[in-house]
Amino acid sequence: MSQSIITKYLGPTNTLGSRIKAHTSYSRNSITLGYDHALNGRENHAAAAKTLATKLNLTMGMGWSGRWIEGGGDKGQGNIYVLDSGDSFTVKDLSQNANYKEEFCDFDNGEAFEKILNALSKYGWRDNSWNDNPMPCIINKSRNLIIWVDYKDPKKGEFAEERKAGSTKQFMFGTCYPGDYIEPSHHDDISALVKQVLAEN
Repeated sequence: MSQSIITKYLGPTNTLGSRIKAHTSYSRNSITLGYDHALNGRENHAAAAKTLATKLNLTMGMGWSGRWIEGGGDKGQGNIYVLDSGDSFTVKDLSQNANYKEEFCDFDNGEAFEKILNALSKYGWRDNSWNDNPMPCIINKSRNLIIWVDYKDPKKGEFAEERKAGSTKQFMFGTCYPGDYIEPSHHDDISALVKQVLAEN
C-alpha cells in the first residue's frame, strides 16, 4: 500500500508568513511552501501535496506518480491525499431507497410488504431493507418510526420460536433511533397495522 500525503496549515510567526507543510504518512519526507494568496485554501494544500509528490517521484521513482485523491484532514487544519492505486471498496449510499427484493432474495412475504408500503409511501415511508438486518423493513425517517415485515413462513426467519409462541407476529411497528429499536406493537392483520400507523403518523 502506498503512503499518503498529509498537509497542515502553519500560521504566521514574527519572522515567517503563513505556510502549508506537506509530509508523507510514515517517513520523514516533507516540504513547506509559503501560502499563495492568489489561491484559495484548498488549492494551497493541493499545491503543497503535488509539489511533494513530484519531488518524491523524481528522487525515488515509482509509487508517487498517478492520480491523487483529496480528503479532509484532522480538525480542519489540513488535508490527506492518497494515490488512486485501484485498491478500493464501495460503500452503499444509504440515503437512497433500498430494495427488499435485492437484499432478501428468499423473502416470501413480498405481497404484504408492498401492500403496506403502498399504503404509507405518500406519508413519507420508504423501503429501508438491508441484508444485515433480520428482515425487510419500512421506515419514516423524519418521525423515527419503523415497520418490520417478517417472513410469512416463520421457519425462514430469526424469530421462529417467538412466532410459534405468539409473542411476535408478522408485522412489528415501533420507533427507531441509531442502534436502538423498540417495537411495542405486533400485528398479523395489515389493515389493523396501517390504521395504527396512520393514527400515530
